[in-house]
Amino acid sequence: MKVKSNKVSDIRDHYLNELKKKYPVQEAKKLLDITFEELLGISGVRRVMEPHLRLSESELLKVHFACKDLALYKPIQHIVGNAEFYGLKFNVDKYVLIPRPETEELVEWILSDVDEKRSFRILDIGTGSGAIALTLKKHLQKSDVWACDISRDALQVATKNAENLSLEIQFVEADICDKTSRAKLPQFDLIVSNPPYVTEMDKKMMLANVLNYEPDLALYVSNRNPLIFYKEIIYFSKTHLISGGKLFFEINENFGVEMKELLAFHDFRDIILKKDLNDRDRMICATRC
Repeated sequence: MKVKSNKVSDIRDHYLNELKKKYPVQEAKKLLDITFEELLGISGVRRVMEPHLRLSESELLKVHFACKDLALYKPIQHIVGNAEFYGLKFNVDKYVLIPRPETEELVEWILSDVDEKRSFRILDIGTGSGAIALTLKKHLQKSDVWACDISRDALQVATKNAENLSLEIQFVEADICDKTSRAKLPQFDLIVSNPPYVTEMDKKMMLANVLNYEPDLALYVSNRNPLIFYKEIIYFSKTHLISGGKLFFEINENFGVEMKELLAFHDFRDIILKKDLNDRDRMICATRC
């Protein structure tokens, strides 16, 4: 490590020059800000207020190895062990997807659509870190929130997040594509899911930080049957979503029309396809007749 000194300013300048070889400069700065904040508890304000602040050898090593991982495109969320979602902090690791801003928009849509004073039974299918389910529970305290996933490892992460946030929801290990497995679930007023929807064709365009570090199980579907999970959840909803209950999905932007047709074919009504902030078809809602 050829760092000029152990002053924070010199260390940051050194690793910024290294990371600029891999990332746009503004992204590199943001990654370093998160590294100093999360691993060392040193905020941007503190850096400004204490220009002569120095790191110990162990602290410098933390920064060094974090930046070494960043140079290999390891997600910063995996390096620091958490990700922010809708104002809450969630543990994340290799067994769960890192929550995305698009999913925050889906949660915002749900919260704006329901009456927070009422009690609902809600199911999040493929919960991963529990970000959707736990955020809904945080804002809909009277509701009975359930979350299922096929991955036991993911459910362990989600359970830990529930404990950290002091929120109580029901976790169930279940394969939504298996009729016997999903039969253990009761009826719900609202079902939400962000299932795997990245096709094999789309996979070729994914960045290294996703391809190498996030779970295939939660991401990819075959080109031959890209809507397989949506179909299975819709079949499940016909018996486990109450009449008048709502179904919310995050979707692949390339299949908005197909999703509307699929829901209409299965007699869902009031189908709304919604664009995200980047003007892409990324969310859909429908009501069971």
